[in-house]
Amino acid sequence: MPQISALVEARGHRLPQVKQGATSFLLYRMVGSVLHISGQIAQWEGSRPHLGRLGAEIATPDGIKAAELCALNILAWLSQATKDDADRVDCCLRLGGFVASTPEFTEQSQVISGASNLIVDVFGERGRHTRTAVGVASLPFGVAVEIDAQFVLR
Repeated sequence: MPQISALVEARGHRLPQVKQGATSFLLYRMVGSVLHISGQIAQWEGSRPHLGRLGAEIATPDGIKAAELCALNILAWLSQATKDDADRVDCCLRLGGFVASTPEFTEQSQVISGASNLIVDVFGERGRHTRTAVGVASLPFGVAVEIDAQFVLR
């Protein structure tokens, strides 16, 4: 059984430690064969290295890194939900990306591609997905990027 964590590590990354906090919402939920993963912010085990807005305090290359952090958190929840079994992943169905940005900033799609590219790099064709990339005025804790996801599981 190939492991999600091993696929991620083979690409030079590692999964962060994640845990369900005391919230009124779930960080992931299965409905039928679709796994819904709540919005994951650009953080690494509680540290938030990318604070601010794209087009102001943050440049596009750092926004792309923030999106990659979101993707690593998404993959950590996916790993937890599947007991780290990559064979259970039929496909990534969708990513919904939110980029804190100035009104003039127009590279939201390029920023969210940081997450898209990582998901496709890990899962190949099964990682190709539909996607939204939206600019917003602000995000929780002042982070630059938040992304939610849906995967179809076997």
